[in-house]
Amino acid sequence: VVTYINVVSAIGLIVVTDSGGNAVGLSTFTHMVSIEKVDRSILANVTPTVSGAGNNQVTFTPNADSVAKTGTYRWSLRETSSKTVYALGDFVVDPAARLS
Repeated sequence: VVTYINVVSAIGLIVVTDSGGNAVGLSTFTHMVSIEKVDRSILANVTPTVSGAGNNQVTFTPNADSVAKTGTYRWSLRETSSKTVYALGDFVVDPAARLS
């Protein structure tokens, strides 16, 4: 995902599917999105919003700390009790919005 420095607004829609392309239902668990630096130090743990017909779509809003500096970090969607990872990727904080 890509966001911009000092912009705290919703990110998504992120669609979670299994290796066969089937929806992974997320409504029966409590989840968190972690945003981490490369050294694995945590910038944010936030609660995502789950939506969609298959309950496999998430959005989340990063906190101010996670967008305070430009860089490439990591995000992951985890179930809170088992720490099972359902989705992950780069979390890029760009200096400013790009105009096309």
